[in-house]
Amino acid sequence: MEVLTFLTKLTGSGLASLAIANAIHTTLTTATMETIFTAGLHEFLNDFLTRNATLATTTAIDFNFG
Repeated sequence: MEVLTFLTKLTGSGLASLAIANAIHTTLTTATMETIFTAGLHEFLNDFLTRNATLATTTAIDFNFG
């Protein structure tokens, strides 16, 4: 979370990648084993991988990584 705080201070809060990163962080810090297994571990992992790939792409766009 320290990285998100630093990047928000550095760039402002308008970047899509920061919103996605914050949402992923919130999910990972608030999810319990019970909620993960109730919803389905496979679904949870697929969602995480999809969101992580989206974060990578969006970060590249937001920070001009070519």
